[in-house]
Amino acid sequence: MSPEDENFICTTSRNRVLFKSKPAELLNQLFTDSCVPMAVVTEIMSAETSDLAKQNLPEKNWLRPVDQSIAPIIQSWNLGAGESTVLSFALEHPDYRTVIDDRAARRCALSLGI
Repeated sequence: MSPEDENFICTTSRNRVLFKSKPAELLNQLFTDSCVPMAVVTEIMSAETSDLAKQNLPEKNWLRPVDQSIAPIIQSWNLGAGESTVLSFALEHPDYRTVIDDRAARRCALSLGI
């Protein structure tokens, strides 16, 4: 599978890093679909005004917001809303490259084969 045929989803903190270091624009070039769960959008938009992800997210029409419920198997891990919705989405959409940094979320992902 070539990068342009892949899809992408990531957590709040990874979105912040991408916007802060400026490679966020590369996502549009590298991936067919880049999406962000509404729980992640909410976390980003509740940040301080100076947050680069908050400033840039609304204008990125290639970053598709998605409604995602939390899968019961992931709910039991007691992760944050952003991590839980990203992992729930990844569980339902295994063709998406999933980027997470939270240690507990990584353990959850590994245990579920994400």
